[in-house]
Amino acid sequence: KKIIKKIFGLEKTFIIRFAYNIQYDYYDPRCLNLSLNIKFANNIFFSGQINGTTGYEEAAIQGFVAGINASRKSIKLPLWKPKKWNSYIGVLINDLINLGIQEPYRIFTSKSKFRLFLRMDNSIYRLYNLSFLLGTSTNFKFKFNKTFNKRYKKKLFFF
Repeated sequence: KKIIKKIFGLEKTFIIRFAYNIQYDYYDPRCLNLSLNIKFANNIFFSGQINGTTGYEEAAIQGFVAGINASRKSIKLPLWKPKKWNSYIGVLINDLINLGIQEPYRIFTSKSKFRLFLRMDNSIYRLYNLSFLLGTSTNFKFKFNKTFNKRYKKKLFFF
C-alpha cells in the first residue's frame, strides 16, 4: 500500500483489497486461413494465445508457422499450410480453424486421427524434406538425409 501511495496521482488512494485478474481475449481462429493469416487481411498473421490456445509448445509452433509464412509472403512465395495427416502442427491449426474453440485449446495425441502415423521415430521421414523446401534446413543436412532415407528403405524392404 505504501508503494502505491508513492506513485504520482495515487497519493490519496484507499485500497480495500488487492485482487488478481487474468483476462483471456482471443481472436476467433475460424477467421484465419491454414497459413495463420487473417482471411480478410492477408498481410496480418496471428499466433499463440490470441488464437485461443494455451501452452508454450502451441504458441511456439504457431509462431514458427506464422513467421515462415510472413517471410514467404514478403518474397512472394506460396504460403505453407501444414497438413493434419503429416504433423501435429497441422492437427492444431486445422482444429482451430475448422472447429473453433469453446475453451483454451491444448494439443493432445488423442485429438489426431493419424496419431499412429505421427510418431517421433518417423518424423525425419515425414518432415525433413519439407524443412529443406521451407528453408529451415541446410543443403548439407538435406544431402545427408537423402542418403539416410535410401538406407532406411533398403532395411525396411529387407524385413
